[in-house]
Amino acid sequence: MSSGMLLGLGLVVIGLGFIVLVVVLLSKSQRNTEGLKRNTIVSDPQTKLKSAYGIVFFVAYLNIILGVLSLLFQVEFLQKLGFGFVSTIIGLVFLVLGYFVKRKSNIALIIAITLFALGGIVSFFSYASQGYGANTGGLLARIFLLIPMAQGLGAIKALKQQNSA
Repeated sequence: MSSGMLLGLGLVVIGLGFIVLVVVLLSKSQRNTEGLKRNTIVSDPQTKLKSAYGIVFFVAYLNIILGVLSLLFQVEFLQKLGFGFVSTIIGLVFLVLGYFVKRKSNIALIIAITLFALGGIVSFFSYASQGYGANTGGLLARIFLLIPMAQGLGAIKALKQQNSA
């Protein structure tokens, strides 16, 4: 294995670590009525909104970091995965979308969800058509990240109703 490929593999592992971190942060530890600890997903709209824009920012930073690393160090592994100039631009777009989602923009969140889902579908068929086999793991990871993003839509609506009442 070349050093570029090892570096790329290490970066993918770091990216997966970020996904695990997001999952841990999404679940909050609460106490039930008897005082016993249990892990639950909090249904508070503000928490759901934070999860939604947190994932949008995560996608932005991941694309920017891996895209820039791929460009600067010519990491073949990352380039084969599609990281480079275009992914850096996509990361910047998600950064702007995250900014507006944080400010409760339904339109920005819908655009982010649509772009993220379409990116997954394109990647899925692109890998399959190039003979690499279908990337079902990547597609499942995207679905896993899309769920809290979609829940952010309801959270934005609820928060706007609370503010107007």
